[in-house]
Amino acid sequence: MIKVLLYPILVLVLIQVLVFIFSKRKSTYVLSKRTLTMQLRLRICAVVVFLFGSLGSAKFYLSLPPTLVNIDSANGASYEITAETSKHYNYQMEQIAGKANVEAMEFRDWFLSLWQGKQLVYSLMLTSLGCCLGLLLAARLLE
Repeated sequence: MIKVLLYPILVLVLIQVLVFIFSKRKSTYVLSKRTLTMQLRLRICAVVVFLFGSLGSAKFYLSLPPTLVNIDSANGASYEITAETSKHYNYQMEQIAGKANVEAMEFRDWFLSLWQGKQLVYSLMLTSLGCCLGLLLAARLLE
């Protein structure tokens, strides 16, 4: 539920940052040579980080083995069947420690899944994109 509310906010913040980074600044003062050199270095670092991040994640994506999934024989649907995804496990966790524990375990499982398989590729790509935008923002703030 929180992720559904968080995505539009993140998109709006990203749009505002991109508009700020790539818009022309209406300043009348002249920047020093040192500031221009630092801006150029930050922009070059941003491009290098983005290129290495995208090439690394593409290489990792191409080297991934095909994923294997357990198939539920009752209805033929294919999804992963583990102890943590069963209703009985969730019911027991709720009885022992409450709903907050179930939510914390689901968040922990989601966070750990970001660093395995295909999700790792997306995490690497978004991390490199975030670092790239951060460096571009730092270069823009030097003006």
